[in-house]
Amino acid sequence: MYLAGLKGEDVQMKLAKELFKAHFEGDADVTDHVDLIKAGVAAGIEEEEVVAWLESDNGGEEVDREAQKARESGVNSVPTFEINRKRLEGAEDASAFYEAFSEIKGSVC
Repeated sequence: MYLAGLKGEDVQMKLAKELFKAHFEGDADVTDHVDLIKAGVAAGIEEEEVVAWLESDNGGEEVDREAQKARESGVNSVPTFEINRKRLEGAEDASAFYEAFSEIKGSVC
């Protein structure tokens, strides 16, 4: 995901979709390099570049810093959304999002 993010938000979003599809609709193991390479290529990243990143420690320090920053800010669930200073964590019901956005709409209008 970090490498895809360096390529742009569109590539990162494509990779996220590929990984979710492979994991939830297929039988992919998103920790397996073969499956990660397939997803990266499907997202538009050159295979050689994906392989090189997986065989290196590129991005490791950056990802560790981002994870630490998230922990320090109190994030302990995935997914976590922060909407107008209100935190929604884990598998929230759609009504929680409706309420959060309704509060924003009420304060703006």
